[in-house]
Amino acid sequence: MTWKTGEDPIPESRAALDRLRDRVAGEVVVPGHPDYDAARAVWNGREDRFPYLVVRAATIDDALPVLEAVRETGLPLAVRGGGHSVAGLGTVDDGIVLDLGALREVTVDPAAHLVTAAPGARVGDVDAATAPHRLAVPLGTVPSPASPG
Repeated sequence: MTWKTGEDPIPESRAALDRLRDRVAGEVVVPGHPDYDAARAVWNGREDRFPYLVVRAATIDDALPVLEAVRETGLPLAVRGGGHSVAGLGTVDDGIVLDLGALREVTVDPAAHLVTAAPGARVGDVDAATAPHRLAVPLGTVPSPASPG
């Protein structure tokens, strides 16, 4: 991993973080990466935090290596669904952010009236999937919010 300062801020955790990067299908974004500022940003712009890294999960399977790295390193963890938490719970200083925002799949079983939403699904995603079946989930009136984080 390349850090903004050129030095690893947590050298004792380097091996665990290298394993994490090698085990996830998604992107690992660290300080100095061109997308770092966008990856660390959350909806509430007052929450300006600086994580050691952000894992943009490509599949739900990316969660396990992140949790293992958190356990091994002791770094704080923030889990982000859509980044819409007013309290800024989807980010953390000096820790790991697991960004599930790209996981937006929604499936509907109209016969069972069952809706299954991935952790990054937004209200608009749920509405778009349920409306053709004349189903609704009472989530809110703004299509952009997602799960806390």
